[in-house]
Amino acid sequence: MMFCYCTAILLLIFQKCVFCYEACGEGKNVSVVEGENVILQVDEDMITEISWVFGDKHIATTKPNQTIDIKSWDYRSKLYTEGNVSLGIVKINTNQSGTFVASIFKENGECSQEYHLTVYRTEKGGMVAIVTVTCVVLIILVTLCTCCLKNKKRRTMRCSSW
Repeated sequence: MMFCYCTAILLLIFQKCVFCYEACGEGKNVSVVEGENVILQVDEDMITEISWVFGDKHIATTKPNQTIDIKSWDYRSKLYTEGNVSLGIVKINTNQSGTFVASIFKENGECSQEYHLTVYRTEKGGMVAIVTVTCVVLIILVTLCTCCLKNKKRRTMRCSSW
């Protein structure tokens, strides 16, 4: 019975941590190419702290005029703050596609903002193939034109010598 009372008291005290926050606004869709940097921009005022979550991991906490507090070992050299509280991710990869949630604590309440991040893979091999084919075609065209010009000069010389 004592356990039930303790649980009820804890739920009342920490209900903001247990239940969802009100949304700050509509979710933001963010697209980026793999290998680039991306910023998850926060547009709220009077922020005291933001807890950043990706999947089920609390990855970082940002506060105005303070350095970022990175919580996840996986992100230790990939995160930075931008504009005081927005989250920057360095050299994004496709494993980071998904929903990032910013739990925003403000002087006048709390809310959460979702960022739906899509990371597109670059097709480096495809670009190399296109450039290679283009170069080969240009070399063939230059060679053919050179041969045609040489043959045209020879024909002209033969005709005039008859």
